[in-house]
Amino acid sequence: MHGAAARRLTFWEKTHGKENRTLSLARCAVYLAGVTAAPVYHSHPHVPAEFADMPDDMEGQARAVLENLRKGLEAVGATFDDIVTADRFLTDMSQQDLLNKVWAEYFGDAKPATTTVQIVQLATDPRCMLEVNAIAVID
Repeated sequence: MHGAAARRLTFWEKTHGKENRTLSLARCAVYLAGVTAAPVYHSHPHVPAEFADMPDDMEGQARAVLENLRKGLEAVGATFDDIVTADRFLTDMSQQDLLNKVWAEYFGDAKPATTTVQIVQLATDPRCMLEVNAIAVID
């Protein structure tokens, strides 16, 4: 083959066919910050009564946090499988095993790299025990 016929196929052409050359492949990082068990929509400044329905144990808060995280992921067409890294801020490190149990239910075998840090208190509400920041990469 000579000339234009000898041209190597691009990644896009190899994976999506030559006829789709006008489309471009882009990856996008999605940052999900400050995810807690608190209602996603709440007043600022904070109104303590709005947080009355938050679970008062780590397992319950972990589930609520991960459900709020799911809402953010779904809003951009992502899933837990797309998360590549997560920072987890706990007010009591002795509760980490309970968090990890729930974490495994949501992430299965596709667990992202994590950093877990104990802090004194979260800014949202003194009853919050967990906050998560996550980065997902989507096409």
